[in-house]
Amino acid sequence: SRAPGRPGAAPPERPPPAAAPPATTGSPPAASGILVEGLADIDGEAVGLLGPSQGGLGAAMWAGTPRALVERLLPRLPTSSPFRTAQDLTRRLLLTAATPPAGPALNISLLTLRAQQLDAMGNITAASALIEASPGRQSDADLTRIKFGSRLLAGDTAGACGLAGFVVETSVRSEERRVGKECRSRWSPYH
Repeated sequence: SRAPGRPGAAPPERPPPAAAPPATTGSPPAASGILVEGLADIDGEAVGLLGPSQGGLGAAMWAGTPRALVERLLPRLPTSSPFRTAQDLTRRLLLTAATPPAGPALNISLLTLRAQQLDAMGNITAASALIEASPGRQSDADLTRIKFGSRLLAGDTAGACGLAGFVVETSVRSEERRVGKECRSRWSPYH
């Protein structure tokens, strides 16, 4: 359909859905008429490194997509492609800050899926930066293992070894457990 008033013009883009208003603290308006409201928590699932001005795909990119479908398809994204455009589009999809898809989380957090795909693509720096941008994700075992690996690759042995105990206890990968045990034996404050 054509935009009203301009023959041949494309219809205007719809703006992304507005964020929910922050929860109020219950404080009555001050004498000056100012209402004091609390800030809403940051949704760790929505965090990203790219907004629209940095090449992100938009805050509403998941609108109308069931979460179960996203959880099923994200791990199937190609982690290597001979086409640079496909690599770039995948990276942009995984790094875009966007409202999460509707529906309950079935198996794993969306943030974890995104970080795992970035890691599988060899973009451990972006995976680590995405994790660091998200609040309260330090206890997620999959994310901690990615942080462990990224710190080792960056030469941050002390930072990686700070996560070693957790990795040794939770990792199913023998190499991660071996490195974690090595960290504990060399960097333990009791040795």
